[in-house]
Amino acid sequence: MCSILAHAGIIFASGNQNNWTMSKKKKSDTKRKAALAERAKVDAFKFQVEWQLKKLLPNLSMDNAALQTEIDTIVKRDWIKGLNDLAEIIKGVKQDLNASPVEDKNSLNGSIIPYIYGITTVNPVNTDGTLKAEDPITKAPEDENDRMLRVDLYYDNEVWMKVGDWGKAHGYESIVMAYHPVIKLQNVRVNIHRIKPE
Repeated sequence: MCSILAHAGIIFASGNQNNWTMSKKKKSDTKRKAALAERAKVDAFKFQVEWQLKKLLPNLSMDNAALQTEIDTIVKRDWIKGLNDLAEIIKGVKQDLNASPVEDKNSLNGSIIPYIYGITTVNPVNTDGTLKAEDPITKAPEDENDRMLRVDLYYDNEVWMKVGDWGKAHGYESIVMAYHPVIKLQNVRVNIHRIKPE
């Protein structure tokens, strides 16, 4: 009887060991897949930047120091998807509502990637490859508990509220906060303002 119990105990212990090993392997596989997915996302982002760069700023190389700092910041703070979505929103609003953000009031003016994505329209680069002004992407306040990039866009008084409605209608989270629309993207918050009367 004791022999049977001892044998059962060995089987039980062996079963537990196998379950633990399988669970550990499953966790390892999940981490590996997540790392591969993240790497693929970053590679796709860099490819897109290089492609757009050739079209809009052909004299600027991927080795440009200001651009590399911007890329590193966006990757580190996980703004890739948020900026992609913002570019799509601006493009869609322009198509459907015939409206674009006011050129000189865009809070991302001065950054390279928002420019080549079509988020801004003011060329931020001097002929020597340096930036014309301080880069709002790399100078954004950094807090390990708050990765959020906050963007301020201004639209014509007739359409500014409709921009938030457009976002909601196209699957983006859009709310009204402090009397203006706010579109919530991944680690990016977009405040839509109206042009105040002079």
